[in-house]
Amino acid sequence: MTAHIGGLSKSFLGMKIEKNGKTKSIEVRQSLYIENICEGEDLDFSKVVPTPHPMSFQQDRSKDTSGPSDQQVYYRRKVMQIMYLGVRTRPDVLLDIIVLSSRLENPTQEDVRILKRVMVYLYQTKEFGMVFKDGAWEFLVYIDASFNCYENGRGHSGILMFLDRVSAAILAKSLKQQTVSGSSTQAELISLNEGVLHVMWLEGILSELLPGVQIKPIKVYNDNTSMISLAKQPVVNRQGRSKFMNRALFKVNENIAAGDIVLLYEDTETLVADFLTKAVHGKRFKIFRARILGRDGQEIDLEIKGDDREVAEKIRGLQEGVDLKKIQIYWLEAS
Repeated sequence: MTAHIGGLSKSFLGMKIEKNGKTKSIEVRQSLYIENICEGEDLDFSKVVPTPHPMSFQQDRSKDTSGPSDQQVYYRRKVMQIMYLGVRTRPDVLLDIIVLSSRLENPTQEDVRILKRVMVYLYQTKEFGMVFKDGAWEFLVYIDASFNCYENGRGHSGILMFLDRVSAAILAKSLKQQTVSGSSTQAELISLNEGVLHVMWLEGILSELLPGVQIKPIKVYNDNTSMISLAKQPVVNRQGRSKFMNRALFKVNENIAAGDIVLLYEDTETLVADFLTKAVHGKRFKIFRARILGRDGQEIDLEIKGDDREVAEKIRGLQEGVDLKKIQIYWLEAS
């Protein structure tokens, strides 16, 4: 099926949608919106900010001794404005905004400082958007979790879904887990359960939008071998210490047995969902940002060295060699 956009560009709810006939791509960005929310603010644009979060950024804010901020109204307004960006065209700041939005009641001076850094980062990358290209259908899901990363012992989940290996994500979720996990395996299982529920819901919609397109089985990647092993076993066979996880595993096990999903291992260094569960820096941040925004050729360069080069080459290998056949209809559901 083909998605048609009249003319070269359109604007909708603060989003600019541009069609590029040469590259057979559609880009959605919010450059003007970013300018508007940053205009007239006390922000320092003189220093290049390569990532939205500082090196010291953590979900656990218990060690923050900076004291309460007197800019609560400003903080709440700006967090909500940036949240709209994160759930529409800039999932590269989702983690930061999810953490900052949990501090709306009592933001500290450090919270305000991080918020302003996110705004500077967005302004300096305001031309970035989500690029959807003409790629071969291949439904890919990446799910990850961070264990015990909040001051109350809860973990964090990251979920990404792609329709092919060259375009931006159609689903991006970064969220604080609602229960305290007893192990990293359980935290990964919570994330997997949430991810599969979202993916199967989205699969039902795509099946109606794309009749005749083979959607199942959907490849689901994770970096926890213990969780993958548990999820593939029949539920009745689980005993001992993993017994308490049976209920959460029932639905996942059913989807695997029915052939709806295939659960596969992906190394932590290249699992792009890691980007949504913890702070990532340097070249790895650029590589993951390139993948989630569909900006492969614009982000991955030849200056990468050492271990970073190996990661980049592995991801680039996933993005090359795809015959362009059609402009796909994309369902963007991010939060």
